[in-house]
Amino acid sequence: MSHGSHCFLTSKDHAILQSLRERAGRDLNENYLHLLDNKLSTAIIVLHQDVPRNVATLNSRVDYSVNGGPIDSCVLINNEELALAGMTLPITSLRGLALLGMVEGGQILIEHASGARERITLNRVAYQPEAARKRRAPAAPAENAPAAPVFIFDRTANRGKFAPAADVKEEPDDDDPGPNAA
Repeated sequence: MSHGSHCFLTSKDHAILQSLRERAGRDLNENYLHLLDNKLSTAIIVLHQDVPRNVATLNSRVDYSVNGGPIDSCVLINNEELALAGMTLPITSLRGLALLGMVEGGQILIEHASGARERITLNRVAYQPEAARKRRAPAAPAENAPAAPVFIFDRTANRGKFAPAADVKEEPDDDDPGPNAA
């Protein structure tokens, strides 16, 4: 299984995946567990206010394609019991987990239990709740002010560090109101 370029998880999304891993034990599909363990051990963990706008986080609406096929749109959700066919994609599914933390333009190859492989491409993050919160924030920094550093947690070393935000590619804001506007 190939695992795209960088994976960014908010500290909250990382905690949810960690909890899922601890509760699941070996009850989950081997391929899902492999992807989950890989995300937990290699993801760059950022605070919610520092996540780039072009990263798929929980409750983000994303446009993605499978094997270069037609673009599908869905909201990444945590609770599969609240899933709505064709509208949401729970992170307890292989595709949902694959998309979580991906950067626009990123690709990942996943393998299902049946042996079928899919190349998932994240075409666009149409709405991200963290970016929407930033747009509603009262005080915005001056345009030429340097970007705040991003806090990155290294799980293997069990410590964090700040890195320049310039190291993370971001796309410009759009005026998409998100899934609640529908």
